[in-house]
Amino acid sequence: MSKGGIIATVIAIPASIVALIQISNWIAPNTAKLNAFVKRDKVEIPSTYREYLRAVDLPNGRKELITIHDAAAAVLKVQGSSQSTLAALGAFANSIPIFTFTDPQVITVKIVNIGGKIANNIKVFLPNDGFLEVTKDGAPIISEQEKKGWIDLLTLEPSSQFIVNFWTASVGDVSDVRVVSDEGTVQLRPWYVSREENHWIVGFGLDDILFFLFPALVVFGGILLFILAMLQRRLQRIEAHEGLSSVKPPK
Repeated sequence: MSKGGIIATVIAIPASIVALIQISNWIAPNTAKLNAFVKRDKVEIPSTYREYLRAVDLPNGRKELITIHDAAAAVLKVQGSSQSTLAALGAFANSIPIFTFTDPQVITVKIVNIGGKIANNIKVFLPNDGFLEVTKDGAPIISEQEKKGWIDLLTLEPSSQFIVNFWTASVGDVSDVRVVSDEGTVQLRPWYVSREENHWIVGFGLDDILFFLFPALVVFGGILLFILAMLQRRLQRIEAHEGLSSVKPPK
Protein backbone atom coordinates (compact mmCIF):
# COMPACT_ATOMS: atom_id res chain seq x y z
CA MET A 1 0.00 0.00 0.00
CA SER A 2 1.31 3.46 -0.88
CA LYS A 3 2.01 6.12 1.69
CA GLY A 4 -1.09 8.05 0.58
CA GLY A 5 -3.24 4.96 1.01
CA ILE A 6 -1.97 4.44 4.55
CA ILE A 7 -2.73 8.04 5.49
CA ALA A 8 -6.20 7.80 3.97
CA THR A 9 -6.88 4.60 5.94
CA VAL A 10 -5.76 6.21 9.21
CA ILE A 11 -8.11 9.15 8.58
CA ALA A 12 -11.00 6.96 7.45
CA ILE A 13 -11.05 4.70 10.55
CA PRO A 14 -12.11 7.34 13.17
CA ALA A 15 -14.44 8.98 10.64
CA SER A 16 -16.12 5.62 10.06
CA ILE A 17 -16.54 5.04 13.80
CA VAL A 18 -18.22 8.42 14.26
CA ALA A 19 -20.38 7.79 11.20
CA LEU A 20 -21.54 4.44 12.59
CA ILE A 21 -22.45 6.06 15.92
CA GLN A 22 -24.45 8.75 14.14
CA ILE A 23 -26.19 6.26 11.85
CA SER A 24 -27.12 4.07 14.84
CA ASN A 25 -28.71 7.12 16.46
CA TRP A 26 -30.75 7.73 13.34
CA ILE A 27 -31.84 4.11 13.00
CA ALA A 28 -32.66 3.68 16.71
CA PRO A 29 -36.30 4.10 17.75
CA ASN A 30 -37.32 7.74 18.15
CA THR A 31 -37.46 8.69 21.84
CA ALA A 32 -37.89 11.74 24.01
CA LYS A 33 -34.66 13.33 25.15
CA LEU A 34 -34.36 16.22 27.58
CA ASN A 35 -31.56 18.72 27.99
CA ALA A 36 -31.62 20.78 31.20
CA PHE A 37 -29.57 23.81 32.21
CA VAL A 38 -29.47 25.77 35.46
CA LYS A 39 -28.06 29.06 36.71
CA ARG A 40 -28.35 31.20 39.84
CA ASP A 41 -28.24 35.01 40.03
CA LYS A 42 -28.73 37.67 42.67
CA VAL A 43 -31.74 39.97 42.31
CA GLU A 44 -30.39 43.45 41.69
CA ILE A 45 -32.76 46.39 42.34
CA PRO A 46 -32.28 50.07 43.34
CA SER A 47 -31.29 50.61 46.97
CA THR A 48 -34.49 52.56 47.82
CA TYR A 49 -36.68 49.67 46.66
CA ARG A 50 -34.45 47.16 48.41
CA GLU A 51 -34.63 48.94 51.75
CA TYR A 52 -38.43 49.23 51.49
CA LEU A 53 -38.87 45.55 50.65
CA ARG A 54 -36.56 44.51 53.47
CA ALA A 55 -38.61 46.59 55.91
CA VAL A 56 -41.99 45.19 54.83
CA ASP A 57 -40.63 41.64 54.60
CA LEU A 58 -39.95 41.65 58.36
CA PRO A 59 -42.67 39.92 60.43
CA ASN A 60 -43.88 43.22 61.89
CA GLY A 61 -43.78 44.84 58.47
CA ARG A 62 -46.15 42.25 57.02
CA LYS A 63 -48.52 42.65 59.97
CA GLU A 64 -48.56 46.42 59.45
CA LEU A 65 -49.30 45.98 55.74
CA ILE A 66 -52.25 43.71 56.55
CA THR A 67 -53.56 46.28 59.07
CA ILE A 68 -53.26 49.08 56.49
CA HIS A 69 -54.94 46.89 53.87
CA ASP A 70 -57.88 46.05 56.12
CA ALA A 71 -58.38 49.67 57.20
CA ALA A 72 -58.18 51.02 53.64
CA ALA A 73 -60.51 48.29 52.36
CA ALA A 74 -63.16 49.29 54.92
CA VAL A 75 -62.95 52.96 53.89
CA LEU A 76 -63.10 52.22 50.17
CA LYS A 77 -66.04 49.89 50.68
CA VAL A 78 -68.01 52.70 52.33
CA GLN A 79 -67.04 55.09 49.55
CA GLY A 80 -67.83 52.53 46.86
CA SER A 81 -64.40 52.99 45.30
CA SER A 82 -62.34 50.42 43.41
CA GLN A 83 -60.12 48.12 45.47
CA SER A 84 -57.93 46.78 42.65
CA THR A 85 -54.76 48.30 44.13
CA LEU A 86 -55.59 46.92 47.56
CA ALA A 87 -56.03 43.44 46.08
CA ALA A 88 -52.41 43.52 44.90
CA LEU A 89 -51.32 44.82 48.33
CA GLY A 90 -53.23 42.04 50.09
CA ALA A 91 -51.67 39.36 47.87
CA PHE A 92 -48.20 40.77 48.55
CA ALA A 93 -48.79 41.00 52.31
CA ASN A 94 -49.66 37.30 52.48
CA SER A 95 -46.80 36.08 50.27
CA ILE A 96 -43.48 34.57 51.35
CA PRO A 97 -40.84 37.17 52.36
CA ILE A 98 -37.75 36.89 50.19
CA PHE A 99 -36.04 40.21 51.02
CA THR A 100 -34.19 39.69 54.28
CA PHE A 101 -30.73 40.80 55.38
CA THR A 102 -29.31 39.10 52.29
CA ASP A 103 -30.32 39.80 48.71
CA PRO A 104 -32.74 37.24 47.25
CA GLN A 105 -31.57 34.83 44.58
CA VAL A 106 -33.26 33.60 41.44
CA ILE A 107 -32.67 30.07 40.21
CA THR A 108 -33.49 29.52 36.55
CA VAL A 109 -33.88 26.09 34.98
CA LYS A 110 -34.32 25.55 31.25
CA ILE A 111 -35.65 22.17 30.04
CA VAL A 112 -35.67 21.44 26.30
CA ASN A 113 -37.00 18.35 24.52
CA ILE A 114 -34.50 17.64 21.74
CA GLY A 115 -35.96 14.19 21.02
CA GLY A 116 -38.63 13.12 18.58
CA LYS A 117 -41.37 12.07 21.04
CA ILE A 118 -43.34 13.75 23.81
CA ALA A 119 -41.60 13.65 27.20
CA ASN A 120 -44.02 12.67 29.97
CA ASN A 121 -44.18 13.20 33.74
CA ILE A 122 -41.53 15.89 33.88
CA LYS A 123 -40.82 17.13 37.40
CA VAL A 124 -38.37 19.62 38.85
CA PHE A 125 -37.29 19.62 42.51
CA LEU A 126 -36.77 22.95 44.30
CA PRO A 127 -35.18 22.62 47.75
CA ASN A 128 -36.31 25.93 49.32
CA ASP A 129 -39.40 28.09 49.78
CA GLY A 130 -39.96 30.92 47.35
CA PHE A 131 -41.86 32.36 44.39
CA LEU A 132 -42.31 30.13 41.36
CA GLU A 133 -43.08 31.03 37.75
CA VAL A 134 -42.98 28.55 34.85
CA THR A 135 -43.39 29.30 31.16
CA LYS A 136 -43.77 26.86 28.28
CA ASP A 137 -42.55 28.23 24.95
CA GLY A 138 -42.95 31.73 26.39
CA ALA A 139 -46.51 31.27 27.72
CA PRO A 140 -46.97 31.27 31.54
CA ILE A 141 -48.41 28.02 32.90
CA ILE A 142 -47.58 28.16 36.64
CA SER A 143 -47.37 31.15 38.99
CA GLU A 144 -47.36 30.41 42.71
CA GLN A 145 -46.41 32.56 45.69
CA GLU A 146 -45.21 29.67 47.82
CA LYS A 147 -43.66 26.51 46.51
CA LYS A 148 -41.16 23.91 47.62
CA GLY A 149 -40.30 20.34 46.69
CA TRP A 150 -41.35 18.54 43.51
CA ILE A 151 -43.15 20.61 40.85
CA ASP A 152 -45.18 18.72 38.22
CA LEU A 153 -44.57 20.12 34.75
CA LEU A 154 -46.34 17.19 33.03
CA THR A 155 -45.54 16.85 29.29
CA LEU A 156 -43.20 18.55 26.84
CA GLU A 157 -43.47 18.22 23.07
CA PRO A 158 -40.43 17.91 20.76
CA SER A 159 -38.57 21.20 20.24
CA SER A 160 -40.53 22.79 23.12
CA GLN A 161 -39.05 24.12 26.35
CA PHE A 162 -39.86 25.01 29.94
CA ILE A 163 -38.32 28.01 31.71
CA VAL A 164 -38.57 27.69 35.51
CA ASN A 165 -37.82 30.85 37.52
CA PHE A 166 -37.63 30.49 41.29
CA TRP A 167 -36.99 33.43 43.65
CA THR A 168 -35.87 32.54 47.15
CA ALA A 169 -34.22 34.11 50.21
CA SER A 170 -32.44 30.87 51.06
CA VAL A 171 -28.83 30.58 49.98
CA GLY A 172 -28.50 27.08 48.61
CA ASP A 173 -26.60 25.18 45.98
CA VAL A 174 -28.04 24.66 42.50
CA SER A 175 -26.80 21.08 42.76
CA ASP A 176 -29.84 20.44 44.98
CA VAL A 177 -32.15 21.09 42.02
CA ARG A 178 -33.37 17.92 40.27
CA VAL A 179 -35.15 17.22 36.98
CA VAL A 180 -36.76 13.84 36.19
CA SER A 181 -39.14 12.35 33.63
CA ASP A 182 -40.31 8.92 32.46
CA GLU A 183 -36.92 8.55 30.76
CA GLY A 184 -35.15 8.88 34.12
CA THR A 185 -33.06 11.56 35.83
CA VAL A 186 -31.99 14.44 33.59
CA GLN A 187 -28.42 15.66 34.00
CA LEU A 188 -28.38 19.37 34.85
CA ARG A 189 -25.67 21.30 33.06
CA PRO A 190 -24.43 24.70 34.22
CA TRP A 191 -25.49 27.71 32.23
CA TYR A 192 -22.40 29.88 32.20
CA VAL A 193 -23.00 33.61 32.51
CA SER A 194 -20.39 36.21 31.62
CA ARG A 195 -19.59 38.86 34.22
CA GLU A 196 -19.89 41.72 31.73
CA GLU A 197 -23.32 40.85 30.39
CA ASN A 198 -26.06 38.39 31.26
CA HIS A 199 -25.38 36.21 28.24
CA TRP A 200 -26.08 32.51 28.63
CA ILE A 201 -23.61 30.08 27.11
CA VAL A 202 -24.86 26.55 26.63
CA GLY A 203 -22.45 23.78 27.57
CA PHE A 204 -22.25 20.89 25.10
CA GLY A 205 -22.49 17.25 26.06
CA LEU A 206 -20.88 14.24 24.38
CA ASP A 207 -23.84 13.64 22.06
CA ASP A 208 -23.80 17.26 20.92
CA ILE A 209 -20.06 17.13 20.26
CA LEU A 210 -20.41 13.94 18.21
CA PHE A 211 -23.30 15.43 16.28
CA PHE A 212 -21.22 18.40 15.13
CA LEU A 213 -17.97 16.42 14.89
CA PHE A 214 -19.36 13.95 12.35
CA PRO A 215 -20.06 16.39 9.48
CA ALA A 216 -16.81 18.24 10.25
CA LEU A 217 -14.82 14.99 9.93
CA VAL A 218 -16.64 14.07 6.72
CA VAL A 219 -15.83 17.43 5.11
CA PHE A 220 -12.23 17.39 6.36
CA GLY A 221 -11.76 13.77 5.26
CA GLY A 222 -13.21 14.48 1.81
CA ILE A 223 -10.86 17.43 1.28
CA LEU A 224 -7.87 15.42 2.52
CA LEU A 225 -8.69 12.43 0.31
CA PHE A 226 -9.06 14.73 -2.70
CA ILE A 227 -5.63 16.26 -2.02
CA LEU A 228 -4.08 12.82 -1.54
CA ALA A 229 -5.63 11.56 -4.78
CA MET A 230 -4.26 14.53 -6.69
CA LEU A 231 -0.80 14.03 -5.17
CA GLN A 232 -0.90 10.31 -5.94
CA ARG A 233 -1.91 10.99 -9.56
CA ARG A 234 0.90 13.52 -9.84
CA LEU A 235 3.35 10.99 -8.42
CA GLN A 236 2.19 8.35 -10.89
CA ARG A 237 2.72 10.74 -13.77
CA ILE A 238 6.23 11.52 -12.55
CA GLU A 239 7.04 7.82 -12.16
CA ALA A 240 5.66 7.06 -15.63
CA HIS A 241 7.68 9.90 -17.12
CA GLU A 242 10.85 8.71 -15.38
CA GLY A 243 10.16 5.14 -16.59
CA LEU A 244 9.89 6.31 -20.17
CA SER A 245 13.05 8.34 -19.83
CA SER A 246 15.00 5.35 -18.53
CA VAL A 247 14.10 3.15 -21.53
CA LYS A 248 17.02 3.10 -23.95
CA PRO A 249 16.18 3.36 -27.63
CA PRO A 250 17.13 0.30 -29.76
CA LYS A 251 20.37 0.52 -31.68
